[in-house]
Amino acid sequence: MTDFLIAKLASPHGIKGEINLISFADDVKSIFDFEYLFDLQGNKYVFERFKLKNNNVFMVKIKDIDDRSKAEELKNIELPVEAYFVIQSKGAARFLQHSDTPALKLEKAEAGSLAVTMFKSLSSDEEQGYFCEGFSEDLVSALSRFNKFFVVSTAASFAYRDKSKSPKEIGQELGVRYILEGSVRKLGSKMRISASLIAAERENTVWSNKFDTTMDEIFDIQDELVETIVSTLVGRVEAEEEKQLSLVRPENLAAYDLVLQGLVHHRRSGVTQENAQLAYDHFSKATKLDPNYARAHAWKACSLSNLVSWKPDAIDFDWFAECNKSVSKALEIDGNDPEAHRIMGAIKLNQRDYQASRYHHDKAKSLCPSDYYISAKCAEAYYYMGDPQEALEEIKRAMRLNPFCPDLVFEDEGIIHFWLESYYEALESFNKLKSPTVKSLFYSAATQVKLKNKEKAQETLSQAFTQSGLSLEQFIESQKYKNQEQTDDLCVTIGSIID
Repeated sequence: MTDFLIAKLASPHGIKGEINLISFADDVKSIFDFEYLFDLQGNKYVFERFKLKNNNVFMVKIKDIDDRSKAEELKNIELPVEAYFVIQSKGAARFLQHSDTPALKLEKAEAGSLAVTMFKSLSSDEEQGYFCEGFSEDLVSALSRFNKFFVVSTAASFAYRDKSKSPKEIGQELGVRYILEGSVRKLGSKMRISASLIAAERENTVWSNKFDTTMDEIFDIQDELVETIVSTLVGRVEAEEEKQLSLVRPENLAAYDLVLQGLVHHRRSGVTQENAQLAYDHFSKATKLDPNYARAHAWKACSLSNLVSWKPDAIDFDWFAECNKSVSKALEIDGNDPEAHRIMGAIKLNQRDYQASRYHHDKAKSLCPSDYYISAKCAEAYYYMGDPQEALEEIKRAMRLNPFCPDLVFEDEGIIHFWLESYYEALESFNKLKSPTVKSLFYSAATQVKLKNKEKAQETLSQAFTQSGLSLEQFIESQKYKNQEQTDDLCVTIGSIID
């Protein structure tokens, strides 16, 4: 039995004592199955109510905490539970936020650096939150394609959706000079979109406007916003370039809506099987409603892969071939879809087609340079292809895009340091993971061997076997190295622990 960190209290929310809480549970809502929780000093916390804000962040009301000053005193308090066995999420999750503040300290903001915070929903219908998220992500994707911009990943900028921080504070934490913020008020098919471009350091509004529109015209408003921001920050925009960079629009707005809803579940698909299934169902419906919607086909493939990780024995068809088919269809429709290229890069890497994998990973990065996850996946591909130095440069870029640095970034950084023979740095990276992954445990064990810490290596390897259910041969087979020397080195190193 051991204490397992299940939640952490973060920043206050409003003035009535409510506070943000980060859940680390696999089923993020399960922490509220407890009548109360204790902190490490034995103080008791009774939850009176809670509301999910995003992936694993809740707004909670704790008994006897009735004003902001009392809530401030609880900031950063950790809430553990006694656990006999912990079921891990599926790998280092892409969307979970484990910290309330960035892990990377940034010294300066580059020229043209920009963060798009999530547009707020002013509608009474809480379900419209997914629309605001999707609309904001589309803006980031479009803006990041202009090479004079450095656009921070949405995984970082969306973390401020409910925080009471000033533009200057956000700019300093994310290392950006400008912040785009806005709101959406939706009533039936009509909506009003308000947007403001703010200079972070001086906190003055560079530009603001309101747009009265309908769902049918929503993509025209996105184009106008992008054109205005580009024109404001970097001068005149070539119309032909902007046209070439724009995403292929869905013909069916109902399909677009399904994709936005599917993404809400997809972001939680590494946490629960139910979300993985719902994500796949939504994307599948979207492809049927609009067979020419590239992004729906791409996300369908990605969600199917996640679903298989939960219930591999329940899939009664060739899921890998189905993924390949879906992504190929997406690229056939839109050869400039970054997610489709990222997924195809992963498929080609799994097939050991390294040249094709390199092409698709690099293409995805060039099409959406603001996506930290694409950057991290490029780093992973680079070290599999035998270039850990290039991988290190890329993972540093991923950290710059998302200073909150999710676990998958530290996992990759540790593996890269292992291949660069920087073993102490590798362990330092692995130790930063909030929840050790199967992959990090195997490589951490190998690193301990290199440092001649056999007892610690045995302990870590035992944990890797217990958590994964894999044999050494099965794990080695899952590592897709181009150079046989790397595969042999890894196998011999970990095998020496067992001998």
